[in-house]
Parts: sequence; C-alpha cells; structure tokens
Amino acid sequence: MNTELRQDKLTIFALIDSIPERSTFIHGDFHPANIMVSGDEWLLIDMGDASVGHPVIDLLGAYQLMKLAAARGDGAMRYTGIPADLLARVWDHFIRAYLGTEDAQVIEGVENVLKYYALIRSLPGVTFSELVPVEARAQMTQQIQSFFLQAYDRFGGGLLERLPL
Repeated sequence: MNTELRQDKLTIFALIDSIPERSTFIHGDFHPANIMVSGDEWLLIDMGDASVGHPVIDLLGAYQLMKLAAARGDGAMRYTGIPADLLARVWDHFIRAYLGTEDAQVIEGVENVLKYYALIRSLPGVTFSELVPVEARAQMTQQIQSFFLQAYDRFGGGLLERLPL
C-alpha cells in the first residue's frame, strides 16, 4: 500500500474515531419508512439497530433518505415512495424542529457537515454493492475518499464540533 493511500485511510479512521462519545438514544435506522403516525402520536418502528451514541448517526440516515433523495428528483419516489417535493418539505420541517431553529445559516452548516459524513457512510455501499459494476468500484471509492479528504482539509477536521447537538 502506498504511503499516501495509507495516510488517507488513517485520516478517515481518525475522523471517525473523533466522533465524541455520547449517551443519546439513537434509532440506528432512522428514516421516513420507520416512522408511523397514529392520530397525533409519532411512533418509531424497526428498533433492531437502536443503541446509545452520537445523534449524528440518526441525522445521517434522515439526511440521506430525505434531503439527498429529494435532491435526486425521481430517485425520491424510487427510494422512499414519497414524491421529491413532499420529501423536501418533510426534511425542512424535520431539521428545523430537530435543531430548534429557523436560522438558515445554522441549518446550512449542519447540512454541510452531514454531507461529508454521508460520503463516509456511502463507502460500503459503493464498495460492495452488486449494483455498482466491479470495474467502477475502486475508482468510485477513491473519488469519494478524495472528496471527503478535501472537505476534511478545508474544515481542518473537527466537523462534528460544528454541529449544535
């Protein structure tokens, strides 16, 4: 393994290890399909991945399946069964309520941090998915790592410290 690639991997591992320990309940698979509404009550289902950890874990799932899917237009319906415009509105309402703010700069900052962690979370899917052609996996994985490392350098690490959680 060349030295540059090894250093890149160590940087990514260090960033993952830098996620602060938290004792917050997390669902572990939080997205619209795991929320049921009964009258005025919201219920979380599919609790098999529930644990204790940093809330960014649940925000990532919601971000990927709401914000990113909505941005893909037709992909929103395919991935979630919810039209893109409705999914975008659900995300906007959710993130404002979750963060307890209407401040667009705060929300944009949180979404930018989530975008970079979503890249790390997507690596296993790209690397091992049967939907990604074998000949494209290595290149796609390298592109994701490169983009993430550029963001890491831009922010100087400490991305989670920027989250108001």
